[in-house]
Formats: sequence, structure tokens, C-alpha cells
Amino acid sequence: MKTKIIFIIVILTFFTLSSYSQPKNEFALTYGKSIGTATYSILRQGFLTGTGSTDLQNNNALGVRYFRPINEKGRTKLELGLNYSWGKLKIKPAYTGEPEVDPWYKDFNLISLPVYMNHSLGKYFFINYGLILDYQDAVENEYSGFGIGTGFGFGARYSTDRYTFFVNPKSEKHLFLSEKDGLLEFGILCGIAYTF
Repeated sequence: MKTKIIFIIVILTFFTLSSYSQPKNEFALTYGKSIGTATYSILRQGFLTGTGSTDLQNNNALGVRYFRPINEKGRTKLELGLNYSWGKLKIKPAYTGEPEVDPWYKDFNLISLPVYMNHSLGKYFFINYGLILDYQDAVENEYSGFGIGTGFGFGARYSTDRYTFFVNPKSEKHLFLSEKDGLLEFGILCGIAYTF
């Protein structure tokens, strides 16, 4: 009798689990290309008058993203990521009245952990926004450190049964809550996601 009850429970459990609607998780590989401006403390609303300028050049980014639906229809997703960006900072010193000094370049390395909300706008479009945890590594102490930033993007995607291709223009402020230099970045992120 016990065996029959266990057998019935196992069969009912199997049918319950097989008919239960599982959320469709996605895992994506991404590549980004960015331009931007590094400023001394974005909290001061941009450049200080009379100071030099720092521009982000030749910036590339590789990353992974994980998407998990948080509502029944899957139109709103939690988007978690890990990005590694590298490039050059072109530093132009402030004008002092002396003969102008040529700009110089510094290596730029940034590890970011975006924590975004991703909302579908119909079948092909979406917006994403949220917080970014950053760690910037540089030889100079003034460019190294941890910080928190924000990001916003608007994108387009095309999905098949298992794969989704997306393009995501974005605007991000990195390290803007740290005591280090902040970075205002504009760029585009491309990716391919696999649904499982």
C-alpha cells in the first residue's frame, strides 16, 4: 500500500512540475564600445572652470548578463551583469598661459556590476536602468577605487526560440558616489542571449 501511495505522489508531482510554467532565464555574452568624458566629481555637475579635460578613447567592454523574469508575462526582468572595460584616458592639462602642453594618455580599466530592471516595450524594444557597482584600477591613486554609478539605456532585440540578439545604446555614470574621478560614458552594447 505504501508503495502505491508513493508511486501516485511521484506521478502527481511529475505532472505538477511539468505543467508548471517556469520562468525563462537568459544568459548573454556582450560587447560594448563607448566614448565619454572623465570629470572630477560628477557630483559637481561636470567640469570645473579652468581645469583640464579628460576624454575616454578607444574604450571596449566585454561582459556577461543574466536576465530573470520577475512577473508572470516576463515583460519585466531583473538584469544582472559583469563587465570589464579597458581603454585610454586622454588627459589635457589646464591652460596656464604658458606654452600649451601636449596631452598624454593613461590606461583605463574598469570592472562593473550592473543591477538593472529591464522592461519590454512591445515585441522588439526595451528600456533598462539601475545601479552600477564599479571598481577602477589604475597606476595612479587618484584614478583607482570603488564607487556606485547609474545607468540608463534604450534598446532593440530580435528573438528566436532559444536565442535573442540585442543592441542597447546607453548612458552611464560611473564612480559618481566615490571620492575618485567620475566617468560619464555614452556608448552601445551588443549581445547574444541564450534562453534556458
